[in-house]
Amino acid sequence: MKRIRNSFAILCAIIITIMAVVCTGIRLPISLGISANTPLLYVAKLELPNGSVEYSNITYSEKTSNVSKTSVSTVKKADDNQNNSHDTESPESAKAHAGEKKYSIIETQYGGSGAQYQNIFVKNSTGYGLNIGQELSYPLGFSMQNTSAPQVLIYHTHACEAYMKNDFGYYYSSSYSRSTNDDENVTQVGDEIAKVLNAAGIGTLHNTTHHDYPSYNGAYGRSEDTVRSYLKEYPSLKVEIDIHRDAIETSDNQKIKPTFIYNGQKAAQIMITTGYDGDGTLGFPNWEKNLRFALQIQKTAETMYPGMTRPMDFGNFCYNEEVNTGSVLIEVGTDANTIAEAKLSGDLLGNVLAKALKAQ
Repeated sequence: MKRIRNSFAILCAIIITIMAVVCTGIRLPISLGISANTPLLYVAKLELPNGSVEYSNITYSEKTSNVSKTSVSTVKKADDNQNNSHDTESPESAKAHAGEKKYSIIETQYGGSGAQYQNIFVKNSTGYGLNIGQELSYPLGFSMQNTSAPQVLIYHTHACEAYMKNDFGYYYSSSYSRSTNDDENVTQVGDEIAKVLNAAGIGTLHNTTHHDYPSYNGAYGRSEDTVRSYLKEYPSLKVEIDIHRDAIETSDNQKIKPTFIYNGQKAAQIMITTGYDGDGTLGFPNWEKNLRFALQIQKTAETMYPGMTRPMDFGNFCYNEEVNTGSVLIEVGTDANTIAEAKLSGDLLGNVLAKALKAQ
């Protein structure tokens, strides 16, 4: 009988423990201010220098059309009068995907939110008291020279980040957003940027190495080796720009496609990323000079092409920007944008960079 009582007591304790865990799981989202009816939006961030991948959770409310927390950007569905038409899928394509599940693509434009200065916005997650106007008034950490020698390097830590071929307004479950085919991935954006800069008389090199293939982990270490080898071979280099492609997806597998309209055409919005190292632990002593360069690009982009940029991402990271004072990372669109939209943004970004650099 004693053994039965002991067994019953143990069973009761297990049941109580399970109930406590379940209740905590139910209460925790409420205590964090997350509604059980609010879907989460996951922003695929960047591979960390140690090879891991950081994801940021933000909430998306269609009722208020507001993205909060890590995004601090306003999101809205594209207006019907902003060329929000879709391509028609061919019967052959539909047949090839017969039986597959479709997921929606939400076309959006990230608007102004976060710290504002005139026509630009910055998402500042560092805790540093950023004075945007003051930073823009300071000189950059480099000066462009009147030379035919290369002064700009375009490269890709994640060169295999790819785009959609067509805009159907949906995608299939078999869709895969990475490709070693350079006709489909982010290297196409780099080609457009380099083409414009070289035509503007700014010597530009474009490295298309797939640093993320066959292994994704460690890509930042490999791309840093590439950049440093270029700096050694071409001491004239002043600027290094790592071009990426973002990925934004809701908890129910809807993809987010950020666009803006230029000359009646849809182009992919860009997000400029720059890091902070206030305590010196990242080995990034010149972060403020890189920040000034990033702000100059953001200001020039929004002046030339209003709506082109998402709020700048200013955070506690480095991402190879420590290599010199002209390093910046730019994400062009997401995996829901088409390659045509991304290439158009690359062309426009080339114009932005040419103007910003010629002002130095």
